[in-house]
Amino acid sequence: GTENVASLAVCLSTEYLPNVNGYIFGVNGGSIYVYSNPTPDKKIYKAGVFTMDEMDQLVPKTFGLGY
Repeated sequence: GTENVASLAVCLSTEYLPNVNGYIFGVNGGSIYVYSNPTPDKKIYKAGVFTMDEMDQLVPKTFGLGY
């Protein structure tokens, strides 16, 4: 359940795992996964900095369910 997500989040924020920056973890029931070589599926690109209005529009549209 969600208890494993919380436990993993706490574990990742401690000094016991100092070299996990950039890793992608998954939790499903009693299993914890680390993914290797993930590739981007979708991307939003803009030269420069996104405004919050742009983020509010683009992120759900591009990465949300059903898009």
